[in-house]
Amino acid sequence: MNFQSGLVRKGLFLVICVCLAGCEPAATHFPPPATSSPISPTLSPVPPSATMTLTNTPHPTWTSIPTSAPYGKIPEQTDDGWQTTSLVDAGIDPVQINNMLDSIYHGQEQGDTLTLPNGTRKMENIHSILIAKDGRLVFEEYFYYYTRNTSHDPASVTKSITSLLVGLAIEQGYIGSVQNKILAYFPEYLPFQGEESGQDDISIEDLLTMRTGLECDDWDPASRTYYNKPQPDRLDEIKYILNIPMVSRPGSVFSYCTMGTTVLNALLSKTTGVALPAFATQFLLQPLGINNVVWDGSSGEWKNVDGVTFIRPRQMAKIGQLVLQNGNWNGKQILPQDWIEQSTLKHVSLHFNDSWGNGYGYLWWLSEVKIAGTQVHSISASGHGGQVITIFPDLNMVVVITGGNYENDAGQPFENMERFILPAVLPAH
Repeated sequence: MNFQSGLVRKGLFLVICVCLAGCEPAATHFPPPATSSPISPTLSPVPPSATMTLTNTPHPTWTSIPTSAPYGKIPEQTDDGWQTTSLVDAGIDPVQINNMLDSIYHGQEQGDTLTLPNGTRKMENIHSILIAKDGRLVFEEYFYYYTRNTSHDPASVTKSITSLLVGLAIEQGYIGSVQNKILAYFPEYLPFQGEESGQDDISIEDLLTMRTGLECDDWDPASRTYYNKPQPDRLDEIKYILNIPMVSRPGSVFSYCTMGTTVLNALLSKTTGVALPAFATQFLLQPLGINNVVWDGSSGEWKNVDGVTFIRPRQMAKIGQLVLQNGNWNGKQILPQDWIEQSTLKHVSLHFNDSWGNGYGYLWWLSEVKIAGTQVHSISASGHGGQVITIFPDLNMVVVITGGNYENDAGQPFENMERFILPAVLPAH
């Protein structure tokens, strides 16, 4: 099941690298090895209708994995702010977790095969899996030569980071309310070209919930913004976006539109008066102890700044833990609790799937999946290729998975959670 999208971009971007003084070692960036699918230069979404195959347990195509020995490794304790402990101490079944590892092709280990002894093909192109439970990191594994210090492209996970930044901008008074109309911030683009109308009714909340009414749909091949269509270079991306014709009333129809997040990023830079990376670093990343993050953007001017393009899995887990703890990290309130609550409410009901991705908040995917008779609620940041930060509030757990499934099944993260991780946790509850 896949409900993610990558950032569709054309042209040349200047990479802005934010390297704060800190304790973390320098990041390394590896291209995917030959055994993985190549990373497309335009990270594009896969329409969920084409790939959402997960149903309630058991999955009809799943083949049982032979029971293996318990997993016994403990994540390394570093000075990055994470406390670590064992799966057993966290109440997680280590046998189930080892079964998950047996079902994954590790990519670089001698003797590792692409199939299980029963002939079932293993999951491929998974780059990392991390589990944090009760505030401590309890599981951390990397594949295909990726390591703890390898930064990864999070794709559309960065949309959820934008949601957090909007909350910070509101708290600090740069933005009054999510009900504010976006054109109040971009009067220089009036009047619009052609006979289009209705853009003046688009609110910040419409951008956060993907309900702008613009003819913008990354998943629809007929849309002018379909991820696989060549896009011309544009000096002013915001002007182009705001002049896209309207096809529905703002706030009424969900349409996955990456360009809407581009407008939000521009709005953040314009209202705060600083480049988006600088605002994010000072008020979100630095308080979390996150450095060495790479941003995608041009000169840093507000018109053409996009999101994070390289971040480490442990850092992604911190963002998930921040949301799990209602904006608090290690005793410090970084984000308002009411913003976390508001942004992770189901503002839009979706029908892509019965369980995963059946709701949408403020750039967060919401899910209800049944495991062994227990309904489990989750909040996810999700990106093309198999990048996820998934928060399970009722289980006090965060799962981070990265991967390189850009041209095939990117639903493996959710299969792993439904098939192995959640069953390993639920017996303790």
